[in-house]
Amino acid sequence: IFIFNVANMIVGKWFRFACILIGLILIYPMMLQGNPLMIRINGKEISYSDFRRICERDSIFFPTGRMDPIDRFIDFCLMVEAARQAEMDTLPDIRQQVEEYRRKLSKPYLLNEQVVDKIVEATYKRMATGYDAERVQVCHVFRYLPQNASARTLRAAEVRMDSIYEAIQKGSSFEECVRCFSDEKQTFWVGRLQMPIEFEDVVFRMKPGQISKPFFTPQGIHIVKVLAREEIPPFPAIKDSLIEKHVSRIQVKKEMASVVEKLKKDFGYNPDHLAMQELYRNGHTTRTLFVLGGKPYTGVDFNAFAAAHPGTISRQIEDFIAKSVLDLENSCLEQKYPELAGQLQVYQDSLLAYEIYRKEVYEKNFCDDARLKSYFETHRVKYDWKEPRYRGLVVHAVTKRMAKQVRKFLKKLPEAEWNNAVRLVFNADGKSQVSIEYGTFAVGENAFVDELVFKKRKAVPLPDHPFTVVEGKRVNGPESYQEIRDRLLVDYYQDAGLRWLDSLRAVSKVEINQEVLKTVNNH
Repeated sequence: IFIFNVANMIVGKWFRFACILIGLILIYPMMLQGNPLMIRINGKEISYSDFRRICERDSIFFPTGRMDPIDRFIDFCLMVEAARQAEMDTLPDIRQQVEEYRRKLSKPYLLNEQVVDKIVEATYKRMATGYDAERVQVCHVFRYLPQNASARTLRAAEVRMDSIYEAIQKGSSFEECVRCFSDEKQTFWVGRLQMPIEFEDVVFRMKPGQISKPFFTPQGIHIVKVLAREEIPPFPAIKDSLIEKHVSRIQVKKEMASVVEKLKKDFGYNPDHLAMQELYRNGHTTRTLFVLGGKPYTGVDFNAFAAAHPGTISRQIEDFIAKSVLDLENSCLEQKYPELAGQLQVYQDSLLAYEIYRKEVYEKNFCDDARLKSYFETHRVKYDWKEPRYRGLVVHAVTKRMAKQVRKFLKKLPEAEWNNAVRLVFNADGKSQVSIEYGTFAVGENAFVDELVFKKRKAVPLPDHPFTVVEGKRVNGPESYQEIRDRLLVDYYQDAGLRWLDSLRAVSKVEINQEVLKTVNNH
Protein backbone atom coordinates (compact mmCIF):
# COMPACT_ATOMS: atom_id res chain seq x y z
CA ILE A 1 0.00 0.00 0.00
CA PHE A 2 2.87 2.36 0.86
CA ILE A 3 4.57 1.70 -2.51
CA PHE A 4 1.29 2.21 -4.31
CA ASN A 5 0.67 5.55 -2.59
CA VAL A 6 4.16 6.77 -3.38
CA ALA A 7 3.75 5.68 -7.01
CA ASN A 8 0.41 7.42 -7.17
CA MET A 9 1.95 10.70 -6.15
CA ILE A 10 5.17 10.49 -8.19
CA VAL A 11 4.90 8.47 -11.37
CA GLY A 12 1.34 8.46 -12.57
CA LYS A 13 -1.30 6.09 -13.83
CA TRP A 14 0.86 3.73 -15.98
CA PHE A 15 3.12 2.87 -13.09
CA ARG A 16 0.06 2.48 -10.85
CA PHE A 17 -1.39 -0.01 -13.34
CA ALA A 18 1.86 -2.00 -13.37
CA CYS A 19 1.87 -2.15 -9.56
CA ILE A 20 -1.69 -3.44 -9.49
CA LEU A 21 -0.90 -6.09 -12.12
CA ILE A 22 2.19 -7.28 -10.24
CA GLY A 23 0.18 -7.35 -7.01
CA LEU A 24 -2.48 -9.57 -8.57
CA ILE A 25 0.14 -11.94 -9.94
CA LEU A 26 1.65 -12.29 -6.47
CA ILE A 27 -1.65 -12.56 -4.59
CA TYR A 28 -3.55 -14.89 -6.95
CA PRO A 29 -1.62 -18.08 -6.02
CA MET A 30 -2.15 -17.23 -2.35
CA MET A 31 -5.90 -16.92 -2.98
CA LEU A 32 -5.92 -20.38 -4.54
CA GLN A 33 -4.31 -21.84 -1.45
CA GLY A 34 -7.61 -21.38 0.40
CA ASN A 35 -8.78 -24.59 -1.28
CA PRO A 36 -5.73 -26.28 -2.81
CA LEU A 37 -5.65 -29.54 -4.75
CA MET A 38 -5.40 -32.39 -2.25
CA ILE A 39 -5.35 -35.63 -4.24
CA ARG A 40 -5.66 -36.73 -7.84
CA ILE A 41 -7.10 -40.25 -8.26
CA ASN A 42 -7.17 -41.71 -11.77
CA GLY A 43 -7.19 -38.17 -13.14
CA LYS A 44 -10.00 -36.90 -10.90
CA GLU A 45 -8.93 -33.90 -8.84
CA ILE A 46 -10.10 -33.64 -5.23
CA SER A 47 -9.66 -30.40 -3.31
CA TYR A 48 -8.78 -29.96 0.33
CA SER A 49 -12.33 -28.79 1.12
CA ASP A 50 -13.82 -31.90 -0.53
CA PHE A 51 -11.50 -34.06 1.56
CA ARG A 52 -12.61 -32.30 4.76
CA ARG A 53 -16.28 -32.40 3.75
CA ILE A 54 -16.21 -36.17 3.32
CA CYS A 55 -13.95 -37.14 6.21
CA GLU A 56 -15.80 -35.07 8.79
CA ARG A 57 -19.18 -36.72 8.19
CA ASP A 58 -20.15 -39.42 10.70
CA SER A 59 -22.18 -41.43 8.17
CA ILE A 60 -19.28 -42.16 5.80
CA PHE A 61 -18.49 -45.83 5.30
CA PHE A 62 -14.78 -46.45 5.87
CA PRO A 63 -13.66 -50.09 6.06
CA THR A 64 -11.61 -51.07 9.08
CA GLY A 65 -7.94 -51.92 8.75
CA ARG A 66 -6.25 -48.63 7.90
CA MET A 67 -5.68 -45.92 10.49
CA ASP A 68 -4.24 -43.09 8.37
CA PRO A 69 -7.05 -40.71 7.26
CA ILE A 70 -5.49 -40.21 3.82
CA ASP A 71 -5.36 -43.96 3.20
CA ARG A 72 -8.96 -44.34 4.36
CA PHE A 73 -10.04 -41.50 2.08
CA ILE A 74 -8.25 -43.02 -0.92
CA ASP A 75 -9.93 -46.36 -0.20
CA PHE A 76 -13.29 -44.61 -0.08
CA CYS A 77 -12.76 -42.85 -3.42
CA LEU A 78 -11.60 -46.06 -5.12
CA MET A 79 -14.63 -47.97 -3.80
CA VAL A 80 -17.01 -45.28 -5.08
CA GLU A 81 -15.32 -45.32 -8.48
CA ALA A 82 -15.55 -49.13 -8.65
CA ALA A 83 -19.23 -49.01 -7.67
CA ARG A 84 -20.03 -46.46 -10.39
CA GLN A 85 -18.18 -48.52 -12.97
CA ALA A 86 -20.38 -51.45 -11.89
CA GLU A 87 -23.43 -49.13 -12.32
CA MET A 88 -24.50 -49.62 -8.73
CA ASP A 89 -25.71 -46.01 -8.66
CA THR A 90 -28.62 -47.16 -10.85
CA LEU A 91 -29.80 -49.84 -8.39
CA PRO A 92 -33.41 -49.15 -7.27
CA ASP A 93 -32.57 -49.63 -3.59
CA ILE A 94 -29.70 -47.11 -3.72
CA ARG A 95 -31.81 -44.57 -5.58
CA GLN A 96 -34.67 -44.97 -3.13
CA GLN A 97 -32.42 -44.44 -0.11
CA VAL A 98 -30.91 -41.31 -1.65
CA GLU A 99 -34.37 -39.93 -2.42
CA GLU A 100 -35.56 -40.58 1.14
CA TYR A 101 -32.46 -38.87 2.50
CA ARG A 102 -33.03 -35.93 0.15
CA ARG A 103 -36.59 -35.54 1.43
CA LYS A 104 -35.28 -35.24 4.99
CA LEU A 105 -32.55 -32.76 4.04
CA SER A 106 -34.83 -30.62 1.90
CA LYS A 107 -37.34 -29.72 4.65
CA PRO A 108 -35.45 -26.73 6.07
CA TYR A 109 -34.79 -25.38 2.55
CA LEU A 110 -38.44 -25.59 1.51
CA LEU A 111 -39.86 -24.05 4.66
CA ASN A 112 -39.90 -20.48 5.81
CA GLU A 113 -37.24 -20.01 8.50
CA GLN A 114 -39.56 -18.15 10.84
CA VAL A 115 -42.19 -20.89 10.51
CA VAL A 116 -39.61 -23.56 11.27
CA ASP A 117 -38.30 -21.66 14.29
CA LYS A 118 -41.80 -21.32 15.69
CA ILE A 119 -42.47 -25.06 15.38
CA VAL A 120 -39.17 -26.32 16.78
CA GLU A 121 -39.22 -23.84 19.67
CA ALA A 122 -42.62 -25.20 20.68
CA THR A 123 -41.26 -28.75 20.37
CA TYR A 124 -38.25 -27.88 22.54
CA LYS A 125 -40.48 -26.42 25.25
CA ARG A 126 -42.49 -29.63 25.36
CA MET A 127 -39.27 -31.67 25.65
CA ALA A 128 -37.88 -29.48 28.43
CA THR A 129 -41.14 -29.81 30.37
CA GLY A 130 -41.68 -33.53 29.89
CA TYR A 131 -38.14 -34.95 30.06
CA ASP A 132 -36.04 -35.08 33.23
CA ALA A 133 -32.73 -35.33 31.37
CA GLU A 134 -31.23 -35.79 27.92
CA ARG A 135 -29.26 -38.85 29.05
CA VAL A 136 -27.88 -40.46 32.20
CA GLN A 137 -24.72 -42.44 32.95
CA VAL A 138 -25.33 -45.65 34.84
CA CYS A 139 -23.77 -48.85 36.09
CA HIS A 140 -25.83 -51.79 37.27
CA VAL A 141 -25.86 -55.18 38.88
CA PHE A 142 -27.56 -57.08 36.08
CA ARG A 143 -28.51 -60.70 35.57
CA TYR A 144 -29.71 -61.77 32.17
CA LEU A 145 -32.96 -63.77 32.09
CA PRO A 146 -34.28 -65.48 28.96
CA GLN A 147 -37.70 -64.49 27.64
CA ASN A 148 -39.09 -67.96 28.40
CA ALA A 149 -37.76 -68.07 31.98
CA SER A 150 -40.03 -69.99 34.34
CA ALA A 151 -41.74 -68.43 37.35
CA ARG A 152 -39.37 -70.40 39.58
CA THR A 153 -36.33 -68.97 37.77
CA LEU A 154 -37.70 -65.44 38.04
CA ARG A 155 -38.38 -65.85 41.73
CA ALA A 156 -34.89 -67.23 42.37
CA ALA A 157 -33.34 -64.28 40.53
CA GLU A 158 -35.47 -61.86 42.52
CA VAL A 159 -34.47 -63.43 45.83
CA ARG A 160 -30.80 -63.27 44.90
CA MET A 161 -31.02 -59.62 43.82
CA ASP A 162 -32.88 -58.74 47.02
CA SER A 163 -30.03 -60.18 49.07
CA ILE A 164 -27.47 -58.20 47.04
CA TYR A 165 -29.53 -55.02 47.43
CA GLU A 166 -29.74 -55.60 51.17
CA ALA A 167 -25.96 -56.01 51.33
CA ILE A 168 -25.52 -52.72 49.44
CA GLN A 169 -27.87 -50.97 51.83
CA LYS A 170 -25.76 -52.24 54.73
CA GLY A 171 -22.58 -50.77 53.27
CA SER A 172 -21.23 -53.16 50.64
CA SER A 173 -19.52 -51.40 47.73
CA PHE A 174 -21.85 -51.09 44.74
CA GLU A 175 -18.91 -51.21 42.33
CA GLU A 176 -17.62 -54.41 43.99
CA CYS A 177 -21.08 -55.99 43.63
CA VAL A 178 -21.08 -55.06 39.96
CA ARG A 179 -17.65 -56.65 39.53
CA CYS A 180 -18.63 -59.82 41.35
CA PHE A 181 -22.24 -60.44 40.42
CA SER A 182 -23.19 -58.56 37.26
CA ASP A 183 -23.39 -59.89 33.70
CA GLU A 184 -22.69 -56.31 32.53
CA LYS A 185 -19.69 -54.67 34.19
CA GLN A 186 -19.25 -51.51 32.11
CA THR A 187 -20.68 -48.07 32.82
CA PHE A 188 -22.69 -46.61 29.94
CA TRP A 189 -24.81 -43.65 28.90
CA VAL A 190 -28.54 -44.08 28.32
CA GLY A 191 -30.43 -41.74 26.00
CA ARG A 192 -34.11 -41.71 25.23
CA LEU A 193 -35.42 -44.76 23.34
CA GLN A 194 -32.17 -46.70 23.78
CA MET A 195 -33.29 -49.06 26.56
CA PRO A 196 -36.62 -50.71 27.47
CA ILE A 197 -39.22 -48.32 28.83
CA GLU A 198 -39.11 -50.14 32.19
CA PHE A 199 -35.42 -49.21 32.48
CA GLU A 200 -35.89 -45.59 31.39
CA ASP A 201 -38.82 -45.04 33.74
CA VAL A 202 -36.50 -45.82 36.65
CA VAL A 203 -33.20 -44.17 35.71
CA PHE A 204 -34.50 -40.88 34.31
CA ARG A 205 -36.16 -40.12 37.65
CA MET A 206 -32.98 -40.72 39.67
CA LYS A 207 -30.29 -38.30 40.75
CA PRO A 208 -26.51 -38.95 40.60
CA GLY A 209 -25.49 -41.29 43.43
CA GLN A 210 -28.94 -42.83 43.87
CA ILE A 211 -29.32 -46.64 43.75
CA SER A 212 -32.56 -48.27 42.64
CA LYS A 213 -34.33 -51.21 44.18
CA PRO A 214 -34.21 -54.42 42.08
CA PHE A 215 -36.53 -54.27 39.05
CA PHE A 216 -37.28 -56.38 35.98
CA THR A 217 -37.10 -55.48 32.29
CA PRO A 218 -37.47 -57.73 29.23
CA GLN A 219 -33.68 -58.19 29.39
CA GLY A 220 -33.44 -59.40 32.97
CA ILE A 221 -33.25 -57.99 36.50
CA HIS A 222 -31.31 -54.87 37.52
CA ILE A 223 -30.09 -52.80 40.43
CA VAL A 224 -29.01 -49.46 38.93
CA LYS A 225 -26.80 -46.67 40.20
CA VAL A 226 -26.93 -43.32 38.39
CA LEU A 227 -23.45 -41.81 38.11
CA ALA A 228 -24.16 -38.63 36.14
CA ARG A 229 -26.88 -36.78 34.26
CA GLU A 230 -26.80 -34.54 31.21
CA GLU A 231 -29.72 -32.17 31.02
CA ILE A 232 -31.36 -31.31 27.72
CA PRO A 233 -28.91 -29.12 25.72
CA PRO A 234 -29.68 -25.47 24.96
CA PHE A 235 -32.04 -24.88 22.07
CA PRO A 236 -29.38 -23.75 19.52
CA ALA A 237 -27.37 -26.92 20.08
CA ILE A 238 -30.18 -29.25 18.99
CA LYS A 239 -32.17 -27.01 16.67
CA ASP A 240 -31.01 -28.78 13.50
CA SER A 241 -31.88 -32.24 14.81
CA LEU A 242 -35.31 -30.99 15.91
CA ILE A 243 -35.96 -29.65 12.43
CA GLU A 244 -35.08 -32.98 10.88
CA LYS A 245 -37.15 -35.04 13.32
CA HIS A 246 -40.17 -32.92 14.12
CA VAL A 247 -41.06 -30.51 11.30
CA SER A 248 -43.72 -31.93 8.99
CA ARG A 249 -45.68 -30.50 6.05
CA ILE A 250 -48.92 -30.74 8.06
CA GLN A 251 -47.55 -28.43 10.75
CA VAL A 252 -46.62 -25.67 8.31
CA LYS A 253 -49.34 -25.87 5.67
CA LYS A 254 -51.36 -23.00 7.12
CA GLU A 255 -48.31 -20.81 7.56
CA MET A 256 -46.78 -21.34 4.12
CA ALA A 257 -48.98 -18.89 2.20
CA SER A 258 -46.38 -16.11 2.26
CA VAL A 259 -43.65 -18.51 1.11
CA VAL A 260 -45.79 -19.73 -1.81
CA GLU A 261 -46.57 -16.17 -2.84
CA LYS A 262 -42.88 -15.22 -2.89
CA LEU A 263 -41.98 -18.31 -4.94
CA LYS A 264 -44.77 -17.57 -7.40
CA LYS A 265 -43.10 -14.25 -8.13
CA ASP A 266 -39.66 -15.87 -8.36
CA PHE A 267 -40.90 -18.44 -10.89
CA GLY A 268 -42.97 -15.97 -12.92
CA TYR A 269 -46.38 -17.38 -12.06
CA ASN A 270 -48.80 -16.35 -14.87
CA PRO A 271 -52.39 -17.60 -14.57
CA ASP A 272 -54.90 -17.84 -17.41
CA HIS A 273 -57.96 -16.26 -15.82
CA LEU A 274 -60.39 -17.54 -18.44
CA ALA A 275 -59.18 -21.12 -17.95
CA MET A 276 -59.44 -20.68 -14.17
CA GLN A 277 -63.02 -19.40 -14.49
CA GLU A 278 -63.91 -22.39 -16.65
CA LEU A 279 -62.43 -24.75 -14.05
CA TYR A 280 -64.35 -23.05 -11.22
CA ARG A 281 -67.56 -23.12 -13.26
CA ASN A 282 -67.43 -26.65 -14.68
CA GLY A 283 -65.05 -28.44 -12.33
CA HIS A 284 -62.79 -29.43 -15.24
CA THR A 285 -60.97 -28.01 -18.25
CA THR A 286 -58.26 -29.07 -20.68
CA ARG A 287 -56.77 -25.60 -21.07
CA THR A 288 -53.55 -24.31 -19.55
CA LEU A 289 -54.37 -22.98 -16.09
CA PHE A 290 -51.06 -21.22 -15.42
CA VAL A 291 -47.41 -21.08 -16.40
CA LEU A 292 -44.77 -21.54 -13.72
CA GLY A 293 -41.04 -21.37 -14.39
CA GLY A 294 -41.80 -21.49 -18.10
CA LYS A 295 -43.76 -24.74 -17.80
CA PRO A 296 -47.53 -24.91 -18.51
CA TYR A 297 -49.81 -26.60 -15.98
CA THR A 298 -53.06 -27.80 -17.54
CA GLY A 299 -56.49 -28.92 -16.47
CA VAL A 300 -55.35 -32.47 -17.12
CA ASP A 301 -52.61 -32.03 -14.50
CA PHE A 302 -55.18 -30.62 -12.09
CA ASN A 303 -57.54 -33.58 -12.63
CA ALA A 304 -54.78 -36.03 -11.63
CA PHE A 305 -54.13 -34.00 -8.47
CA ALA A 306 -57.83 -33.62 -7.61
CA ALA A 307 -58.43 -37.37 -7.91
CA ALA A 308 -55.96 -37.94 -5.07
CA HIS A 309 -56.99 -34.92 -2.96
CA PRO A 310 -60.78 -34.80 -2.39
CA GLY A 311 -62.28 -31.47 -1.36
CA THR A 312 -64.07 -28.41 -2.63
CA ILE A 313 -63.02 -27.13 -6.05
CA SER A 314 -61.64 -23.90 -4.57
CA ARG A 315 -59.55 -25.79 -1.98
CA GLN A 316 -58.30 -28.22 -4.66
CA ILE A 317 -57.20 -25.38 -6.94
CA GLU A 318 -55.46 -23.57 -4.09
CA ASP A 319 -53.65 -26.73 -3.00
CA PHE A 320 -52.74 -27.64 -6.59
CA ILE A 321 -51.10 -24.25 -7.16
CA ALA A 322 -49.23 -24.43 -3.84
CA LYS A 323 -48.02 -27.98 -4.51
CA SER A 324 -46.87 -27.08 -8.03
CA VAL A 325 -44.91 -24.11 -6.69
CA LEU A 326 -43.26 -26.12 -3.89
CA ASP A 327 -42.51 -29.07 -6.18
CA LEU A 328 -40.76 -26.74 -8.62
CA GLU A 329 -38.78 -25.17 -5.79
CA ASN A 330 -37.88 -28.67 -4.58
CA SER A 331 -36.52 -29.60 -7.99
CA CYS A 332 -34.21 -26.56 -7.94
CA LEU A 333 -32.75 -26.98 -4.48
CA GLU A 334 -29.40 -28.45 -5.56
CA GLN A 335 -28.80 -25.52 -7.94
CA LYS A 336 -29.79 -22.93 -5.33
CA TYR A 337 -28.01 -24.55 -2.36
CA PRO A 338 -24.64 -26.16 -3.24
CA GLU A 339 -24.22 -27.40 0.36
CA LEU A 340 -27.33 -29.55 -0.07
CA ALA A 341 -25.99 -31.02 -3.29
CA GLY A 342 -22.71 -31.78 -1.52
CA GLN A 343 -24.43 -33.57 1.36
CA LEU A 344 -26.47 -35.70 -1.03
CA GLN A 345 -23.40 -36.60 -3.06
CA VAL A 346 -21.47 -37.69 0.02
CA TYR A 347 -24.43 -39.77 1.23
CA GLN A 348 -24.85 -41.52 -2.10
CA ASP A 349 -21.11 -42.17 -2.36
CA SER A 350 -21.12 -43.75 1.10
CA LEU A 351 -23.99 -46.05 0.10
CA LEU A 352 -22.09 -47.05 -3.04
CA ALA A 353 -18.89 -47.70 -1.08
CA TYR A 354 -20.72 -49.94 1.37
CA GLU A 355 -22.58 -51.84 -1.36
CA ILE A 356 -19.46 -52.59 -3.43
CA TYR A 357 -17.52 -53.58 -0.28
CA ARG A 358 -20.31 -55.92 0.82
CA LYS A 359 -20.37 -57.58 -2.61
CA GLU A 360 -16.62 -57.86 -3.16
CA VAL A 361 -15.59 -58.73 0.40
CA TYR A 362 -18.45 -60.37 2.28
CA GLU A 363 -20.23 -62.15 -0.57
CA LYS A 364 -17.09 -63.34 -2.37
CA ASN A 365 -15.29 -64.41 0.82
CA PHE A 366 -18.08 -66.11 2.72
CA CYS A 367 -16.61 -67.61 5.88
CA ASP A 368 -17.87 -70.99 7.12
CA ASP A 369 -16.55 -72.89 10.15
CA ALA A 370 -13.88 -74.70 8.15
CA ARG A 371 -12.40 -71.45 6.82
CA LEU A 372 -12.61 -69.80 10.22
CA LYS A 373 -10.83 -72.70 11.88
CA SER A 374 -8.11 -72.66 9.21
CA TYR A 375 -7.70 -68.89 9.65
CA PHE A 376 -7.33 -69.34 13.39
CA GLU A 377 -4.70 -72.06 13.06
CA THR A 378 -2.71 -69.93 10.60
CA HIS A 379 -2.79 -66.84 12.83
CA ARG A 380 -2.90 -68.51 16.25
CA VAL A 381 0.11 -66.61 17.65
CA LYS A 382 -1.69 -63.33 16.96
CA TYR A 383 -4.37 -64.25 19.49
CA ASP A 384 -2.14 -65.22 22.41
CA TRP A 385 -2.82 -63.10 25.47
CA LYS A 386 -0.27 -60.81 27.07
CA GLU A 387 -1.01 -62.40 30.43
CA PRO A 388 -2.31 -65.93 31.17
CA ARG A 389 -6.02 -66.39 31.80
CA TYR A 390 -7.99 -68.94 33.73
CA ARG A 391 -10.26 -71.33 31.89
CA GLY A 392 -12.59 -73.38 34.02
CA LEU A 393 -15.35 -73.56 36.59
CA VAL A 394 -16.25 -71.40 39.61
CA VAL A 395 -18.64 -73.06 42.08
CA HIS A 396 -20.56 -71.13 44.77
CA ALA A 397 -22.46 -73.16 47.39
CA VAL A 398 -24.14 -72.91 50.77
CA THR A 399 -21.43 -75.08 52.40
CA LYS A 400 -17.82 -75.81 51.63
CA ARG A 401 -18.52 -79.54 51.48
CA MET A 402 -21.26 -79.06 48.90
CA ALA A 403 -19.02 -76.80 46.80
CA LYS A 404 -16.43 -79.59 46.60
CA GLN A 405 -19.12 -82.18 45.81
CA VAL A 406 -20.39 -80.07 42.91
CA ARG A 407 -16.89 -79.58 41.57
CA LYS A 408 -16.17 -83.33 41.68
CA PHE A 409 -19.55 -84.12 40.10
CA LEU A 410 -19.25 -81.66 37.22
CA LYS A 411 -15.70 -82.76 36.31
CA LYS A 412 -17.22 -85.98 34.99
CA LEU A 413 -19.72 -84.22 32.69
CA PRO A 414 -19.38 -82.26 29.45
CA GLU A 415 -19.43 -78.49 29.93
CA ALA A 416 -22.66 -78.16 27.95
CA GLU A 417 -24.51 -80.20 30.62
CA TRP A 418 -23.30 -78.31 33.70
CA ASN A 419 -26.21 -75.89 34.08
CA ASN A 420 -28.87 -78.58 33.76
CA ALA A 421 -26.99 -80.86 36.13
CA VAL A 422 -26.83 -78.18 38.84
CA ARG A 423 -30.50 -77.36 38.39
CA LEU A 424 -31.71 -80.96 38.52
CA VAL A 425 -29.35 -82.42 41.13
CA PHE A 426 -28.48 -79.63 43.55
CA ASN A 427 -31.19 -76.99 43.10
CA ALA A 428 -34.23 -79.26 42.72
CA ASP A 429 -37.59 -78.45 44.30
CA GLY A 430 -36.99 -74.70 44.25
CA LYS A 431 -33.86 -74.86 46.35
CA SER A 432 -30.98 -72.53 45.60
CA GLN A 433 -27.96 -74.27 47.10
CA VAL A 434 -25.47 -73.83 44.25
CA SER A 435 -24.61 -71.34 41.52
CA ILE A 436 -21.84 -71.73 38.97
CA GLU A 437 -19.82 -69.61 36.54
CA TYR A 438 -17.55 -70.95 33.85
CA GLY A 439 -15.57 -69.70 30.90
CA THR A 440 -12.26 -67.95 30.34
CA PHE A 441 -11.41 -65.17 32.78
CA ALA A 442 -8.70 -62.51 32.65
CA VAL A 443 -7.41 -60.82 35.78
CA GLY A 444 -10.06 -58.41 37.01
CA GLU A 445 -13.03 -60.11 35.33
CA ASN A 446 -14.02 -62.36 38.23
CA ALA A 447 -13.22 -61.58 41.85
CA PHE A 448 -13.16 -65.23 42.92
CA VAL A 449 -10.79 -66.23 40.12
CA ASP A 450 -8.60 -63.27 41.05
CA GLU A 451 -8.36 -64.54 44.64
CA LEU A 452 -8.22 -68.32 44.21
CA VAL A 453 -6.26 -68.59 40.94
CA PHE A 454 -4.25 -65.40 40.50
CA LYS A 455 -3.78 -64.75 44.24
CA LYS A 456 -5.00 -61.16 44.00
CA ARG A 457 -7.20 -59.27 46.44
CA LYS A 458 -9.78 -61.09 48.50
CA ALA A 459 -13.29 -61.45 47.05
CA VAL A 460 -16.53 -60.63 48.87
CA PRO A 461 -18.49 -63.92 49.42
CA LEU A 462 -21.92 -64.19 47.84
CA PRO A 463 -24.60 -63.58 50.46
CA ASP A 464 -26.61 -66.70 49.58
CA HIS A 465 -23.68 -68.95 48.44
CA PRO A 466 -20.72 -67.92 50.60
CA PHE A 467 -18.36 -70.89 49.87
CA THR A 468 -16.47 -70.91 46.57
CA VAL A 469 -14.10 -73.35 44.86
CA VAL A 470 -12.58 -73.40 41.36
CA GLU A 471 -11.62 -76.11 38.91
CA GLY A 472 -9.65 -75.40 35.74
CA LYS A 473 -6.30 -74.29 34.40
CA ARG A 474 -4.29 -71.30 33.29
CA VAL A 475 -4.04 -70.86 29.53
CA ASN A 476 -1.88 -68.53 27.40
CA GLY A 477 -4.36 -68.18 24.55
CA PRO A 478 -7.67 -69.49 23.21
CA GLU A 479 -7.61 -73.24 22.66
CA SER A 480 -10.31 -73.24 20.00
CA TYR A 481 -11.45 -70.80 17.33
CA GLN A 482 -14.93 -71.02 18.89
CA GLU A 483 -13.73 -69.10 21.95
CA ILE A 484 -13.00 -65.98 19.89
CA ARG A 485 -15.33 -66.57 16.98
CA ASP A 486 -16.64 -62.99 16.78
CA ARG A 487 -13.17 -61.46 16.77
CA LEU A 488 -11.95 -63.95 14.19
CA LEU A 489 -14.82 -63.10 11.86
CA VAL A 490 -13.96 -59.40 12.10
CA ASP A 491 -10.28 -60.06 11.39
CA TYR A 492 -11.03 -62.54 8.58
CA TYR A 493 -13.19 -60.09 6.66
CA GLN A 494 -10.87 -57.19 7.44
CA ASP A 495 -7.96 -59.05 5.86
CA ALA A 496 -10.13 -59.94 2.85
CA GLY A 497 -11.14 -56.28 2.56
CA LEU A 498 -7.57 -55.05 2.65
CA ARG A 499 -6.58 -57.52 -0.08
CA TRP A 500 -9.39 -56.26 -2.30
CA LEU A 501 -8.59 -52.59 -1.62
CA ASP A 502 -4.91 -53.23 -2.38
CA SER A 503 -5.97 -54.77 -5.70
CA LEU A 504 -7.85 -51.54 -6.54
CA ARG A 505 -4.77 -49.48 -5.71
CA ALA A 506 -2.60 -51.70 -7.87
CA VAL A 507 -4.50 -50.65 -11.01
CA SER A 508 -5.05 -47.01 -10.02
CA LYS A 509 -2.96 -43.88 -10.22
CA VAL A 510 -2.99 -41.92 -6.96
CA GLU A 511 -1.13 -38.58 -6.67
CA ILE A 512 -1.00 -36.73 -3.34
CA ASN A 513 -0.10 -33.08 -2.84
CA GLN A 514 2.56 -33.56 -0.19
CA GLU A 515 2.57 -29.91 0.89
CA VAL A 516 -1.14 -30.00 1.62
CA LEU A 517 -0.71 -33.41 3.27
CA LYS A 518 1.71 -31.84 5.76
CA THR A 519 -1.01 -29.36 6.70
CA VAL A 520 -3.51 -32.19 7.26
CA ASN A 521 -1.06 -34.19 9.38
CA ASN A 522 -0.31 -31.13 11.51
CA HIS A 523 -3.99 -30.90 12.38
